[in-house]
Amino acid sequence: MASSHRGLRLPQSRRLLLGRGECQHVQGTGCGRHDYERFRFFSSSVLVSHAYVHIVEYGGPVIVGGLTVRPGDLLHGDEHGVTSIPLEIAGNISQAAQVIEAAERRLIDYARSPARPPEGLAEMYGKVD
Repeated sequence: MASSHRGLRLPQSRRLLLGRGECQHVQGTGCGRHDYERFRFFSSSVLVSHAYVHIVEYGGPVIVGGLTVRPGDLLHGDEHGVTSIPLEIAGNISQAAQVIEAAERRLIDYARSPARPPEGLAEMYGKVD
């Protein structure tokens, strides 16, 4: 299936309306999932659309996949989903992530240790805060 945009023929394309205009993302390998790893987006679903888009409002909140996003929101997203981070705690995230990573690192190192007793893993897991 090909897509046409201003006279260009683009195979296997996806369109996304973003702030300043329309973006084209072309599937270069024919395998959709991994083609999107470097293309930052999130959506509640995937739709095929050949409609003429009419922008009736901008600068307000939108709901995407159940998440309300407002101008100025801080978002974090990865392959597992997207979440909104309250600006009041944004400055503490790096320190909190370091604490969590250190606790999880102890658990991972223990699990990888060849001399670990299995029952100790459950005890160690209980210590991860």
